[in-house]
Amino acid sequence: MKEIYLIRHGESVGNAGKSTDDHRTMPLIESGWEQARTLADRFTVLPELIAVSPFTRAQQTSHPFQEKYPDVPVETWAETYEFTYLAPATCRNTTAAERLPRVTEYWESCDPDYVDGDGAESFKALVGRANRTMAKLQERSEKRIFLFSHAMFITCCILLTKQPDLDWTNLMREFRQMPLPKNTEFTKLDLD
Repeated sequence: MKEIYLIRHGESVGNAGKSTDDHRTMPLIESGWEQARTLADRFTVLPELIAVSPFTRAQQTSHPFQEKYPDVPVETWAETYEFTYLAPATCRNTTAAERLPRVTEYWESCDPDYVDGDGAESFKALVGRANRTMAKLQERSEKRIFLFSHAMFITCCILLTKQPDLDWTNLMREFRQMPLPKNTEFTKLDLD
């Protein structure tokens, strides 16, 4: 039995409602750093591997864990980044509130093949990344892995373990109904 801990990053500039420039490099704010330190202090489980999204906020959230467990290997897993369903160039220097009409339109269309533009991906692409990550987790020899990632990516991984046989439209609808994890919230998955 494997224990997989899917850990969402701490509060970032974007989570705080501030304007953001680059979705990949937005940092934690002080409260996000505090959340990460508090979570690491509370954890009593020793990981065998720490895997981290390439995005800055997930990397930063993992730092207190890396300090607590300096002998545990750390790997950046390229495919574990957040779902980028709006074209990044159209989101620069905007807030979540300013993007809300486009977000609402995207989810109401419920088109798993739609790609908003350069740098965006379809819902099917997100599911593909999540499936590959779950397969990688299964293949690894380590029995206890901490994966630092993002709300929608984590939610997709959880959904695929619970309802792997849904058709694309229902999978997208079910995904949208699931609650997203809060900052530094974690979900433990037991994999056979």
